[in-house]
Parts: sequence; structure tokens; C-alpha cells
Amino acid sequence: MELWDLFIEALRAGIRGKKVNWEQVPAEVWQELTDLAWRQHVLPLIVEAVYDCPAFNALPQEQQKEIKKAAIRISASQTVRTALLLQLYDVYFKKVRQLATRLIFQRIDAMIFLSIQKIKI
Repeated sequence: MELWDLFIEALRAGIRGKKVNWEQVPAEVWQELTDLAWRQHVLPLIVEAVYDCPAFNALPQEQQKEIKKAAIRISASQTVRTALLLQLYDVYFKKVRQLATRLIFQRIDAMIFLSIQKIKI
């Protein structure tokens, strides 16, 4: 199989929550596959799909550890960035809500003031 075929198959399996069952993949192809997955920002998804397959388990332990470490680092980094983004959105929406509330109450106050002025006249 070509690199892109392996990549697409692993990506499809990862998205669907399934595993691939490759019997033989050369170590060089694994390196290219993990590099491609890293560049596309889907390495954790690919590793999830391939970590139980015989071809991955046939890799040297050191190479397996490096691939898994990279996937864990990326997952942790994505988790932190997502948490920060959610905090920023929370702050943003709180500020927007405060501004909107202030504007609404200013208008209500102005309407009440004008109503009182009309009554006095």
C-alpha cells in the first residue's frame, strides 16, 4: 500500500473509532506516516487507530514509544489550548452580556425618565 492509502485508512478508522489491522508496514513508511499525521495535526487520531495492529507492534519498542509520546504531547497541548480558548470565550461572552445589559438598562432608564418628564408637563 502507498503512504496516502495507509494514512487515509488509518484516519478513517480513527474517526469511526475503529482499529486497522495491517500485517506488515516497513519502519520507514511508519516514519513517513507519523510525520504526515503530525503535519496534518491528526497524529493522536492515527495512533489510536494503529496502536493494536500487528504491524505497529512489530516496530522496535523505542520507535513505538516515540510515536506514542508524540501523540500524548499533542493531545495534552490541544487540551490546554482548548481550555484556554473556552476561558477566553467565557470572558468574552460575560463582557458582551454586561455591555448588553448596561445598554438595555440605560435605554429603560431613559424611557422611564422621558415618561416621567411627559407626565410632569
